[in-house]
Amino acid sequence: ISGAGGLMVNGATADVTLTAENTYTGATDVTSGTLSVTGSGTLASTDVNVASGGTLTTDGGALAAGTELGNAGTVTLGGSEAIARLNGSGTTEVTSGTLTLTSGPSTVGGEISGAGGLMVNGATADVTLTAENTYTGATDVTSGTLSVTGSGTLASTDVNVASGGTLTTDGGALNSGTELENDGEVTLGGSETIASLNGAGTTEVTSGTLT
Repeated sequence: ISGAGGLMVNGATADVTLTAENTYTGATDVTSGTLSVTGSGTLASTDVNVASGGTLTTDGGALAAGTELGNAGTVTLGGSEAIARLNGSGTTEVTSGTLTLTSGPSTVGGEISGAGGLMVNGATADVTLTAENTYTGATDVTSGTLSVTGSGTLASTDVNVASGGTLTTDGGALNSGTELENDGEVTLGGSETIASLNGAGTTEVTSGTLT
């Protein structure tokens, strides 16, 4: 599918599968129904929106690097995807590989789940997680900022903050088994109990206790 136009999936029983390298540059909207981008299928479209009645699935490597994904529905990533932003209250499952967010603000109000991991890798990336996230892969802040705020939590216990990265929590966000490697900046806005803390980075405990 090519051209300057877009693609919409809009029907409760609609089940659309794309297996080619699609070069259309308009929006991709999943209003209801399912859009699957499988095999060697890819999207050049960077304006991707999944409404509350919609589902998007990929096998990994399907989304363009500049993708701004608005998710109010269900997204399932079957392999690694590197995109610019993820926003919305929908659920995102990373079944394998890593979801990487690279630029600008992302506010993720829905659960991120699965055996995969999350990476923040971009100087301007500013990612906020506000849900109880159950994904069990690594959490890597290579550059940019990851904030786990409000009732947001991480089940992930392999948490790494590189020299260009910043991690902030409001307290009670980290798993008790967390092994935190900090070579950047960590700010804890309340009490956290973790397994270990290593690295040359700075750690600020603004209130409560780091245990």
